[in-house]
Amino acid sequence: MWIAAKHSGDKYSQMGEAVVEAWQKNAIGFVYTTAYIVLETVNFLLRKESHHSALTALRMLTESERIKLIYVDEVMSTQIHDLFQRYDDLSLADCSLIALAQKEGIKDIFSFDSAFDKVRGINRRETV
Repeated sequence: MWIAAKHSGDKYSQMGEAVVEAWQKNAIGFVYTTAYIVLETVNFLLRKESHHSALTALRMLTESERIKLIYVDEVMSTQIHDLFQRYDDLSLADCSLIALAQKEGIKDIFSFDSAFDKVRGINRRETV
């Protein structure tokens, strides 16, 4: 979602922007994410957009009081590893979101990646 919102060439760019805008206007409450997602987003934008775009995303994801940034610990790392073995079409970053969702009892994940649809207990959302 974050990549789509900030990458002008992404086919989901407008939808991603709409979700981020809804979050900025408090239509979406508190957001949880992992350091893996921040890393993936910033690195992608650095390669495909610009340093400025990557830095803007980094600041948004790490400095907002409405984003709870979770750093992966040893227990969560083991769970991510297990999920990565089980789901061959999800990245480590994706698996970190599933582990986070399971840990925190989160049911909804905003993503354009349909591979999340295979995960029991996760409701993938593309719009608000």
